[in-house]
Amino acid sequence: MRKLFTAQIAANSGLTGLLLLLLLSVGLVRADDREYPSDLPLADQLVAQARAMESDDINKAILMLKNREKEVKKVASSGELARFYNKLSELNSTLGHLAEQREYATKGLALIGDETVPIGADLNYNLGIVYEMNADFESALKYYRKGLEIAQLTNHLLYQGRGKLFISLVYTFDGDYERALEIMTESYVIAQQVNDDDLTWEVLNGLHILYGNLNDDEKALEVGLQALETSRRLGIKALRIVDLHNIGLTQLNLKQYEQANQTFEEMRLESETSTELSDMYNAYKGFAVVAFEMDQGDRALDYLTKAEEYLPHVQEVMVQIDFYLIKARVLSKEDQPSLALEVLSIAEQKMPLKYHKNDNRLGLAVLRSKSRFHAELNNYKNAYELLKSHSDGLRIFRREKTQTAIRKLRVSFDVERNESRNNMLAKDNEIKALQLKQATSEQQIQIFFLVVLGMLSVGLIFVMYRQLHSRRQLKTIAETDSLTELFNRRYAFASGEQMVKEGNEGDSPLSVIMFDLDHFKTINDTYGHPAGDLVLKTIGEISKGCLRGSDVLARIGGEEFIAILPGVKLEMAEFIAGRLKDKLETFQQQHEQNKFFVTASFGVAQNKDKDDFEHLIHRADKALYQAKDNGRNCVALAG
Repeated sequence: MRKLFTAQIAANSGLTGLLLLLLLSVGLVRADDREYPSDLPLADQLVAQARAMESDDINKAILMLKNREKEVKKVASSGELARFYNKLSELNSTLGHLAEQREYATKGLALIGDETVPIGADLNYNLGIVYEMNADFESALKYYRKGLEIAQLTNHLLYQGRGKLFISLVYTFDGDYERALEIMTESYVIAQQVNDDDLTWEVLNGLHILYGNLNDDEKALEVGLQALETSRRLGIKALRIVDLHNIGLTQLNLKQYEQANQTFEEMRLESETSTELSDMYNAYKGFAVVAFEMDQGDRALDYLTKAEEYLPHVQEVMVQIDFYLIKARVLSKEDQPSLALEVLSIAEQKMPLKYHKNDNRLGLAVLRSKSRFHAELNNYKNAYELLKSHSDGLRIFRREKTQTAIRKLRVSFDVERNESRNNMLAKDNEIKALQLKQATSEQQIQIFFLVVLGMLSVGLIFVMYRQLHSRRQLKTIAETDSLTELFNRRYAFASGEQMVKEGNEGDSPLSVIMFDLDHFKTINDTYGHPAGDLVLKTIGEISKGCLRGSDVLARIGGEEFIAILPGVKLEMAEFIAGRLKDKLETFQQQHEQNKFFVTASFGVAQNKDKDDFEHLIHRADKALYQAKDNGRNCVALAG
């Protein structure tokens, strides 16, 4: 079982806004009871005994195993002793004792050597967690992948689920949310297959972190409450404390301050009877952040002072850094920028060397804070130099992200190059669009730099950023269908009118595909509305894979969709619609235990004789009805 904490880093947008840093505290992987026969060897008997003790007193379980270690070493095989050390490693992980966790995991791996056995996966995971807690994510990922490889070779489904979860959390920290969600979903499916509450709890906590990073706090709170229900069912206090901590932070993001205070108070009461003093640190830190958000600076500093009393019991470097960043932010708001800079320097000293570069999120957050604090002290020259370094680092960070995306697209392009020439051209257009976006981004940064050069008030820049960020969020909400995450009817019709106008002026072709799911009401009636919602989401994903980045795909009704294809003639639009029809009818839908197929009917039309958009979609709609009359699951062209 893995214990996960989220921590917030102070940045320009405040403690709860711009940057939510992933911190993965400790790991506890439960041994699988089904691996052992009923007449357990001594080592496995002690592991089972420790498992029964850990829900009440983890320190007691550790002491019991250590007292019996010499006895076990005399009679145990290498495999039995490896399992024994693995349990010691994971129990120490639960308490955040990283040195002991590393020691026992290393001993266990030395015992099994090159032998491919299931426990090797678990030992690699435990060692990976140690590196992760020390912010060495590259090494952590290496051990997680090695563990997953062993789990797959030994067909150990439970360990495969955990390996996928650990890897997805590293991707979450790195900002690759799409990849993280994909792998985490695979882990959740495995948890349901093996019906394992431990793994289910771990995945729910991972989803809590991921949704928090995606700023979907409502969803994060939902899965957080599910995780708390699971930890209560498991009866392990340490996990309940983790859940309460994460739920409190999410309530804080939702500005539910009273509820957050109540949650942190419940966490504090649980922590008072815990032997792990770092839990008290997290409770008081939670109180401090709530007070800060409620503009109660004095109370926030008082709580931080109490939290600092327990900070020596926290081994995780990233959690320590988080504390000093929060404290610096509070001091700044209390008009103590000099003290804020001093505290910020402590955070910098604790940061691993690679984070002192200006090409990563943590380094950029620290630079921005330092710039603001210097501005508050009227040290505008220093503030400007720091902001310049921040802009340079941000440009490098964005360039690397863009180049990574380009490389992924090129790989995809090479794999699918035999599908069709048109599909190849579409991928190439996407790559060029990304390259153009990169060049445009660099140009925007240069323009921003010139603006900054003419400004003396760094605070004004911050206000402008917040306004822009808010507008973008509102724009996205206004243009997106909440279920499928495709464009909505409003955006499609506005874009379509503009595209038709441009096409008519430039004498360029433009085609429209309207398609409608066949017998969709039957799906809802037979399998329920959740199944129908899943079908709509799946249809959206499949459809996006058949179109170019420049095309507009939208859901314009219950089960009705539209694709607007600029620069595409009727014949090619018919080909694309046919390809999409084939993909939809051969994809097996699955909801719970039900498996079924869906089809759709398609109407295709091309602009002609200076059509306006309304007339164009009217012709496509008539063609769609013709496809329905022709027996459904077919493509009809507008006359």
